[in-house]
Amino acid sequence: MSDLHRQDRIDELVQKLSAMLTVTCGECGEPFRRMSDNIQDNYMWACADMARKLQDLILGTSKANRTTAENDHA
Repeated sequence: MSDLHRQDRIDELVQKLSAMLTVTCGECGEPFRRMSDNIQDNYMWACADMARKLQDLILGTSKANRTTAENDHA
């Protein structure tokens, strides 16, 4: 995956996760908290999956950047 594609994917996931989490807290979260436990669990599971994907993309980017920097200094 190119760095540009990776950054676009990170930006996309950040926007989606932010939107999904916005409806879970504060006044916006009241309807969410009235949903069944199963729906809430599945929704938060989807959020956690997105967070893991973000972590993988970010750490993968950091690891790739470190490797490139190390190779540049060699």
